Amino acid sequence: MDSILWSQAYTLIDPIWRHGDRSPTETFSSDPFQEDVWSFGGGGFGQLSPIGMAQHLSFGKLLRKVYVDTGFLSKKYSSKEIYVRSTDVNRTIISAMSNLLGMYAQNDNSSQAGVDYPNVEGWPRGYVPIPVHTVEYDTDYIGNPDANCERQKILWNMAKTSKELQAFQNRPDVGDGTLMMASLDIGLEIQKIRGGSLFNDINMRIKTKLDCLNRTIAECKWINDLKYYVYSAVRFYNRTNEQLL
Repeated sequence: MDSILWSQAYTLIDPIWRHGDRSPTETFSSDPFQEDVWSFGGGGFGQLSPIGMAQHLSFGKLLRKVYVDTGFLSKKYSSKEIYVRSTDVNRTIISAMSNLLGMYAQNDNSSQAGVDYPNVEGWPRGYVPIPVHTVEYDTDYIGNPDANCERQKILWNMAKTSKELQAFQNRPDVGDGTLMMASLDIGLEIQKIRGGSLFNDINMRIKTKLDCLNRTIAECKWINDLKYYVYSAVRFYNRTNEQLL
């Protein structure tokens, strides 16, 4: 698709990605590779590795080819076009930074020294810093499926203490494979609690974008300018979000 058709076909992109390669988040007590062994990315469990940084650098370069080189996004970073939202976890924030480095911080003359970044000794040539926004992880109801939620706790406790589950766990063939079991019907509500906020956020933005198409009122300016709203998440792979997709 050429750049003209691309620009006409799309008005808003909402990418969602996971972090890159990382150190383990935990291990067993007799493992010789305890937390102090993992020194990269600041050290400790769950930190982004150099491999993970390189993965997102390459991914960012690919995204530039797809969205920038086709004319959908500006050749140089525009704060009105791009908004980056990350969960408040080191590896997702650094993944986003690495991705943006590949997308907008290469020394390819698309950005101007002294305008887009400092023209001083010591500043990496072509590096344009792009903000990555986040909120406290425990109250991040968009990016964290396990954010503090009393209703979710109630539902999980209902499921774990139900007579149906106890009977299922006591079956002699429970370890033989996947078994079908009819029990408390909380699946849909759990999906909404754990993944609904993220999809509601995306849906709200899409709806606002459509409502504001071809309108020039002040309330529509922010969404008319916005083209690329990305989520850098730590646990998007969970089954709840996969099912909602």
